[in-house]
Amino acid sequence: MYIYICIYIYIYIYIYKTGLTLNEDKCEVCAIGGSNFERAEALALVADLLPSIMTVNTASLHLLGAPLFDEGLQQMLEDKSSTMELLCQRLPLLSAQQAVFLLRHSLGAPRVIHLLRCSPAYLSKEGLNSIDEVIMKALALATNCFLGRRLTQKMSLPLRAGGLGVRLAKDLALPCYASSLWATQDLVRTLLPREAFTAFDASVALAESSLREALGGLIGPFPEWTQSNLDRMFWGKTENDLESSAHSEAEKARLNASKQLLSRKWLEVLPSDPVGTLLIDNQFRVGVGLKLGANICHSHLCISCGKLTTATGEHGLSCRHGRGRQLCHRMLNDEVMKMLSKAQIPSMREPTNLWRSDGRRPDGVTLVPWERGKCLVWDATVSDTLAPSYLHKTALRAGVAAEAAERMKKAKYSSLGREYTFVPLAFETLESAYADS
Repeated sequence: MYIYICIYIYIYIYIYKTGLTLNEDKCEVCAIGGSNFERAEALALVADLLPSIMTVNTASLHLLGAPLFDEGLQQMLEDKSSTMELLCQRLPLLSAQQAVFLLRHSLGAPRVIHLLRCSPAYLSKEGLNSIDEVIMKALALATNCFLGRRLTQKMSLPLRAGGLGVRLAKDLALPCYASSLWATQDLVRTLLPREAFTAFDASVALAESSLREALGGLIGPFPEWTQSNLDRMFWGKTENDLESSAHSEAEKARLNASKQLLSRKWLEVLPSDPVGTLLIDNQFRVGVGLKLGANICHSHLCISCGKLTTATGEHGLSCRHGRGRQLCHRMLNDEVMKMLSKAQIPSMREPTNLWRSDGRRPDGVTLVPWERGKCLVWDATVSDTLAPSYLHKTALRAGVAAEAAERMKKAKYSSLGREYTFVPLAFETLESAYADS
């Protein structure tokens, strides 16, 4: 009877002392503790006082988008999964590049980060897997790739680690919750009574044991428990596993090249057609496939040279009879000309009065001095990262092919050094580049 009187007193004090009126239609009540009979009697008492109040159980009780009890975690994960699935059904209406961009920044893992930080979602493997299935299904549709286990691992890595940045909920759940526990522990101990410390300490101990089980000796002391640091440990472990289990030099070269700064810039830009940063679907899908080693074509003999083109399609990057090499070279020089034009520096392509020792001309020259009274001369080249002549080196370190091409260009144009400032533009097909370029 004492608890019932307290309920009456609390509600009447709120109503009459503050001069406000409760909006019963927007109020919820939940009975916690006691026997079934006591909870039912308490709820009936509140219903008599506030007839329109909504009665909820602990499984459906949540605050600011996070469940207050573990019983409601699974249901909330399922609700998130259903909402994300509905949103992802509309992604085919967009281009492939825009779909992946939205998955990375909005519709994927960012949509559940708050829930992962506020609840021990890492304990609900089934709920996390349902969310990840929705994300990977949408990603497979956007990239037109069959996502096996290895390719899924690559795509779910951050951009700086060579992936597409479409993170999985199961990879983020434990870092999010553990870092949240660490960041709020002082505040929790200030707000909660001392008798509640035991439950909080148990949550911290369980999270710590789960981290040590997942990471082993990689886990550091408590001060390093930020979400960024813990997440880096998890994807770093995946990155190391991929490198150690790479089955060929070509895959090792891809992994090295995909982590370079230039390799991810085209994925970071906002895909906008008016700005000129939107790729057509086939261009984007081929770029993703070459970056990650996915199958992008049917294995066949090249119609230009007769050599075998594998399903991963890298032969087209080095075929001497293909049109792609000349097109890539021309577009690269066009971009250089555009940038010089925007800087109001006049220039011309393939000047007729400049010759190399072998009779060939550089790609371009500025018509006004670039520095110290000397005009700028440039010559661009794109080397194949996966070419057999470079593969054994690019498998060990990214950018080796571009460095070799840069040295060759400087040697060939050494005679121009007295009158011109020569700059070689050396790039690789898998987006590595020489530092000066």
